[in-house]
Amino acid sequence: MAVDTCTQEFEHLARAVGGLRCNANPFVEFHDPFTLDNWTMPLIELTLVVGAVACLVHALRWRKAHGDAAPLVIWFSGIFCLLLIEPVAYFPQWWGLEDSMGLTFLHNQFSVQFLYGRLPLYIVAMYPAYGYVSYMLVQRTGIFERRHVLVGATCAALAFHVTYMFIDMIGPQWHWWVWATDVPSAKPAIGSSPYLNVQAFSIALPFAMTLLAQLTKRWSSRGNSGVVASVAVIAVGVWPIIFFSDVPWIVPDLLGMSTVDARRIGTWALIVAVATIGGRALFRAWNQRAIGSAGADPASQGDSFALRAVMIYLVVGLIIWVPALPDYFDAVAGIAPDGGQTGSLTYAIIMLVGSIAVLVGCYAHTLSPVGAADVTATAAAATD
Repeated sequence: MAVDTCTQEFEHLARAVGGLRCNANPFVEFHDPFTLDNWTMPLIELTLVVGAVACLVHALRWRKAHGDAAPLVIWFSGIFCLLLIEPVAYFPQWWGLEDSMGLTFLHNQFSVQFLYGRLPLYIVAMYPAYGYVSYMLVQRTGIFERRHVLVGATCAALAFHVTYMFIDMIGPQWHWWVWATDVPSAKPAIGSSPYLNVQAFSIALPFAMTLLAQLTKRWSSRGNSGVVASVAVIAVGVWPIIFFSDVPWIVPDLLGMSTVDARRIGTWALIVAVATIGGRALFRAWNQRAIGSAGADPASQGDSFALRAVMIYLVVGLIIWVPALPDYFDAVAGIAPDGGQTGSLTYAIIMLVGSIAVLVGCYAHTLSPVGAADVTATAAAATD
């Protein structure tokens, strides 16, 4: 039986990114990176793919050195969560969701594409890279050991959100993907990014991955079978948590508020809650280290992997953002002169500042003999 991969919605979005085949190879296709739409595309591919591989190497070394497999679980969970989530987004017609959800976005052609050309390799790398670095940032503070598991998961969601959204705001303008604007989930949006996607992929998903990784940490310490069991639980368990994250907007919607207003209130409520709880916990951890009442995780002392990873990522992000600014300011109704959809520069700046603040909160007073001033100076260098 033929697989339905060609729809009117696909054809409509494909025209916005120069035209893509709806019946590409179901497994994998390769394209010359020098023939992609623009120079930012191979750059973001290289950044995230190399970053994901570096995270895997670090996770394996961490497990060998400290006997802690939870970071490795996070890395593999990112891959398997993607394998369960992304096909639903790419092919809503396969699941009977073409009316209630529709095709919300479409990726452009990158160097390596999977799943009928819908899934770029850099997206596969994105989940484990962001998830792993966010987890390791919080892990080094000792918050996982000293605070409630929900607080630790919220801190990881905060770290994920600020780093992820910094780049997410610029991707559509460079034609990395295109958002559908006529589907039920398209409005409201931060720039061009729908609130529901922001809520699900940059808050609920990392929160769920971290929460379940902590709850199954004893399993992962029992060897490879325990790691597999933890990853399986996380890959399945993130779904109900993601659905539960809709409650803040579903309740007002049921009470008669317009769906758009309900989504706006619900998503901002989650963002504010994550920023408040996570920010307060990271500040408290930093302050305790500063006054000497509590130290960082001993195993993380001197480990600067997450710091270096985020610093490189932020520099790449600035390299991508700065050349896009002229077209951003020339955009009309959110559409740049070349047809790209603009994000929110204001939110991107807030995310950049938030990323630097998270780095300081996680690394200040933890890198002997580097002190808080040195870490702050290092983080600030990303904006130079």
